[in-house]
Amino acid sequence: MSSRSQRPTGRAPSTGRSGADRVGARVRGGIDRLLAFGIKEGLSRHTRFRGASPPADGRVTLVSVNYHTDAYLRSLLRSFRVFVDAGAPVVVVDNSGTLDRAELEHEARGGPLRLVSLGGANIGHGLGLDLALRFVDTEFTLVCDPDTAIVSRSFWPLVHRRLLDHGVAGADTGNRIYHPLCLAFRTGWWKEGGFSFLHRWPWWDVGGELTSILGGIDERALLRRTRWFGPPLPSTRPGRVHHLGEVYEDAFTSTYLSARLVAEPTRADFDGWPRGLAVEFHTRWAAWVRQVLAGEATVADFPGDRQV
Repeated sequence: MSSRSQRPTGRAPSTGRSGADRVGARVRGGIDRLLAFGIKEGLSRHTRFRGASPPADGRVTLVSVNYHTDAYLRSLLRSFRVFVDAGAPVVVVDNSGTLDRAELEHEARGGPLRLVSLGGANIGHGLGLDLALRFVDTEFTLVCDPDTAIVSRSFWPLVHRRLLDHGVAGADTGNRIYHPLCLAFRTGWWKEGGFSFLHRWPWWDVGGELTSILGGIDERALLRRTRWFGPPLPSTRPGRVHHLGEVYEDAFTSTYLSARLVAEPTRADFDGWPRGLAVEFHTRWAAWVRQVLAGEATVADFPGDRQV
């Protein structure tokens, strides 16, 4: 899951574990940090670890990073197969070690699938994306958060046109960066060492470096929001807001908090969105996505309270 849902939650309270348990936890934490450091050093700038720049073949690979969002990820994969390309490659990095390979392969429906499992180590969203891109060999990469879905065949034509016109395409969440909630770009930009998704100074967000290289956000490259649910919260672009559930150009949808609800099970309020509201909406949103994929519902049935 993205940085929007894998936020630091602070030091956990004492659990009364034995000394041996605490030592074991420190050892595992040290191994996780070493793993993250090794991947960071290998992928952050050294292009020899990134692979060759792919040919201009018009093909696209879906990339996603999982963090306790297994069911959402399976729906995203299914939506990509149904509405974009049944035979296109998919690369998934599992930051929580919870994905069932057999279930994911079932959703892949025979299409190329690479699941990168880290044994439960969480290397973060940005580093997970850099690792996944090591395995991409198509002209275009489409990065999506697991708690999103493609809900119309018009999605890829809308994205592809923006790619050709602006070199990048995404969903307009009100963010000041091209956020990988939904982000498409030419894979060669990453392969040639032009940018990294790693959180680091001075960008401090997963899409910050790419946005900086491109000279900032170009709103013409973004799919506009057409439907939404829930109270608005301020976004990082001045005067912009985002909602608990959103639809863009009636072709792509997202919801927030899926990973944080798992990671913070006792938290009652998430920056102004009550836990109960989020849980109830997630249930309705997931059911709606399943119905759309089964041909039993349309975008017009989105469980939202506004549309434009």
